[in-house]
Amino acid sequence: MGTSITIGALPGEKSGTLTNRVEEMLLSAVVSGRFEADTRLPQEGELAEELGVSRLTLREALRSLQRMGVLRVERGRGTFVNARARWSHLDPTVLAAMIDAGQGTELYRSLTELRRMVETGLVGLAAERRDDEHLVGLEAAVERMQQACDTHDVQEFAAADMDFHGILLDAADNPLVLGIYELMNGALRRVREQTTRRTIGDASAVVMHRGIFDAVAAGDAAAAVAAMNRHFDNTDRYVSEVIELMTSGTRKDEGATSA
Repeated sequence: MGTSITIGALPGEKSGTLTNRVEEMLLSAVVSGRFEADTRLPQEGELAEELGVSRLTLREALRSLQRMGVLRVERGRGTFVNARARWSHLDPTVLAAMIDAGQGTELYRSLTELRRMVETGLVGLAAERRDDEHLVGLEAAVERMQQACDTHDVQEFAAADMDFHGILLDAADNPLVLGIYELMNGALRRVREQTTRRTIGDASAVVMHRGIFDAVAAGDAAAAVAAMNRHFDNTDRYVSEVIELMTSGTRKDEGATSA
């Protein structure tokens, strides 16, 4: 017999398709622990009625979550939640749900480690393959970062940062790497905004990006790799500070709950 867990009817906002909203609500229930690993979901009819949607809409959402590795169907038994190790961790919906649920600390470090591994390689290619248009875009992005730093504009700084690294990706001209980053784009934007809130006004981030730009503009692959590594040394420090703030906040919340 499945575990009975109240999810509640869908909220009234109109963003996204109905199927997407059902998918996001079920995923949120799983990520938050309301449906634990190996828990069987309620029967389709019961779940569809609770959510106020048709069985067809529910089935589409369930199939989507199966593709993400979040759910599995056992013939004759029902639909079960998979352990997190089986989830598609690069799926943008999964990444966004985990971060939105306040479980981003492990992802912040993992994403930053993945970025360092990939971007120290691609920046060397960018230095060798960039054209004048790439250089114009990179320089403009650095100038935007400087202005956002001066005005403490978190969202603009994060957007300029994303644009800078996106131009490097384009200059490296490797479609496989570009595909990986397209999957992570939403999660990366969230991480950048969180770290930028902590570091806005610290000019060192602008200095690091300007150093990368100078090396790429000079066509010096080795210098570009070294500059990118220095940038990620700086980023690691920022991410560690954000994680510490997040975990200390969690500890305070837990203490308040148990008091």
